[in-house]
Amino acid sequence: MYRRVQQICIKTFAKNSVKFLRDNKFDGLDLDWEYPGAKDQGAEPHSKTGYTKLVKKLSEVFQEEAEETGKEKLLLTCATAAARHRIEAGYEVEEVCKYFDFVSVMTYDYHGSWDGKTGHNSPLYAMRHERKKFREWNINSSMHVWVELGCPKEKLNIGLSAYGRAFSLMAEMGISHGKSLARRKSSIGVKASAAEAGKYTREAGVLSYYEICELLKNNPSNRVYWHREMGVPYVSSKSLWIGFDNVRSVTLKMKFLKDHGYGGVIIWSFDLDDKIGDVCNEGPFPLFNAAKRELLILPDHLANANKKCPDDNSTWLLEHLGSHSVSSIKTSFLMDEISNRNNDYIKTELITKLMKHFLPEDKSSRLSSDMVKLFTELIFVFVTQAFTRTIQQASSEGTIQVEISHLEKILMQLLLDF
Repeated sequence: MYRRVQQICIKTFAKNSVKFLRDNKFDGLDLDWEYPGAKDQGAEPHSKTGYTKLVKKLSEVFQEEAEETGKEKLLLTCATAAARHRIEAGYEVEEVCKYFDFVSVMTYDYHGSWDGKTGHNSPLYAMRHERKKFREWNINSSMHVWVELGCPKEKLNIGLSAYGRAFSLMAEMGISHGKSLARRKSSIGVKASAAEAGKYTREAGVLSYYEICELLKNNPSNRVYWHREMGVPYVSSKSLWIGFDNVRSVTLKMKFLKDHGYGGVIIWSFDLDDKIGDVCNEGPFPLFNAAKRELLILPDHLANANKKCPDDNSTWLLEHLGSHSVSSIKTSFLMDEISNRNNDYIKTELITKLMKHFLPEDKSSRLSSDMVKLFTELIFVFVTQAFTRTIQQASSEGTIQVEISHLEKILMQLLLDF
């Protein structure tokens, strides 16, 4: 009886979700359940399998609605746990990843005042001395766990935080029961409690990025240090410690994302960044824009390939694509660069659609295998590496050297139609 009721409730929720999303002109639904399978938070024993059933039904209903109406299929995404014990307890990873369009891993809040000691909010890598589960409390390890358990890399988004976790040290740095703390290079692991709430965020132990910038401006004793092993900054003074992200660490994390082939990035949250840019003096939304700028930079293997263009013109490739001239597109300079890449997940039908958009029908039937490889690689770059609808603006600002707005627009529409 319970299972029957559960199925009815899930189906009702899915149907109502579609109506709500369409009525309000949303693109899709993001599931943020924190967390299925978490017994310490009151989760029911069956919540792990129940989550899979919910996701599967939502995906089916979204697909059915798209086929019946001819509209673009609603997106289905989720925000998920970053810690291994939460992932293994709460998700049938390989199964749920079949149904989600994107899986956003909340790779922050690894440490906070609840630990009773200092620790970084969102380290990229582990420290050498960390042991057991703590060695996996970082972005690199969390993403690896999701891949290890069966989720495709291109569906995984990493999480950025536009806030820091702030600690009030229980003893001033340098004096602790008569012993010097100066040898603790990063002062990580020092006994601490939640720092005083910020003026705007009003939560003990949490400071927005702009509040951290303001704090650094107003008190020169608060200094920023860089942790080489973890790849992140922190603020340290006699009585205060903050683990946070800045433009440098965000850029490093985006390079990590591209190097490992992950799908994209989320940020929590937009309002915690320096909106106007007058506090941190890094321009409006410095963290968001740092991520965007880095994602818009071509990967090294393509940047190097562009240098081999015969006329040494950075717009050569895409100018010729726009001209619909097959004979003038020279693809051999890219083939060596991409021959070892595995792009099996790019569907042939999608490439065929792309060809028809660019080329007259009589020519598209005579496409060489090199051309197919070339377009496959372009799809990989402009779509899976999080090239968004902001590309045209970024190009006009000079953040990239190639004109790609026309191609990007077509690619995005193709993906929506596919």
